[in-house]
Amino acid sequence: ALLRDSIKEYIPALEQRYLILETEHFNIPLPSQSKIAPSFSNGLIELLYTQGIEIHKDVLHTILKLPREQLINDLEKIVLDSAQRFQYFDNNYLEEIDHHFLLHAIALLTELNAKEKFPLILKTLSYGDDFVEFYFGDYHFEIVWMFFYRIYQDDPNQLKNYIIDPQYNEKTKLPLIQALHQIAWHQPSRKEEIIQYYEVIINTFLENIANPRIADEEFIDHIVSDMCDLDMINLLPKIKILDTLDLMGGIMFSNFEEIEEIMTDEADPFAKRIYFDNIADLYQYIISNWNETITEQEEDLFEKEFQKNFEKRILKEDQPTLNNNDLKDLGSPLAKNISSTKVGRNEPCPCGSGKKYKKCCL
Repeated sequence: ALLRDSIKEYIPALEQRYLILETEHFNIPLPSQSKIAPSFSNGLIELLYTQGIEIHKDVLHTILKLPREQLINDLEKIVLDSAQRFQYFDNNYLEEIDHHFLLHAIALLTELNAKEKFPLILKTLSYGDDFVEFYFGDYHFEIVWMFFYRIYQDDPNQLKNYIIDPQYNEKTKLPLIQALHQIAWHQPSRKEEIIQYYEVIINTFLENIANPRIADEEFIDHIVSDMCDLDMINLLPKIKILDTLDLMGGIMFSNFEEIEEIMTDEADPFAKRIYFDNIADLYQYIISNWNETITEQEEDLFEKEFQKNFEKRILKEDQPTLNNNDLKDLGSPLAKNISSTKVGRNEPCPCGSGKKYKKCCL
């Protein structure tokens, strides 16, 4: 009865949310496009456009020895240039340009502790999926959080404020919530402090259901996954409300019962992620562990295996994922029958890699 009363309270906000989702676009539009490269105070900066992750550490160290104010201004120009010439870079194959220049600029600004430039970086990450994929690829999920962790580990309240800020999309917020989560794991004495921020975040979501800019369904999945890692059992009733309202993306959990089970499981040994506090060690780690080349034949084989495993899963597990009886009883026009394939957070990934889904094709 208490759950039904809670659900009824949120119905008007939920209806408004769906209306907004049908009519609004959430990416920040790109600035006016250009083909003109910026001019820098020091020509050494131009090396960042031509060098990938393999850039020599001596080059990075030499750049970091440049006059700080001039260097920060030049790196800011690179961040702005990534957006102003995005279509130019995206539409033209330029052999002399390496797309890691934006990653280099953010990493170097982190080294300089240039916290004042991170609002600009957040805005830059909000230009949409194509933009983020072009410049970062897998690095966005695996690496970018380290920069925010290093800058904001002593100011988690600012991380929380960015996470609940409607001007940033879920792609932008992902490394922010990762950074907040990792503070609890790399600094265990602060776990209770970080849990309090998660409580504020989940309460803000529930108070602002009408505004999908606060959090989309897949981002809520990430939040709940973190809460499972942090054993936040006391917030299960609020997670139940989110689940019943179909406000979870289904990319990590098959159902609410799985969330309850995970909450009581032993700690996930992969929750604490590897962290590097300097650009040279980070890049060396990437070079040593990520740079495995894949032939076209191997890529084709991978795609075929993924499709085969995914189709098997559809045939086996295509079941309704949400019981809408509560919504129907309340007379909401939102009540609907939903049938989709959902992969459990700890189940084998459908791509056939043998890894858990949460550690593979999230």
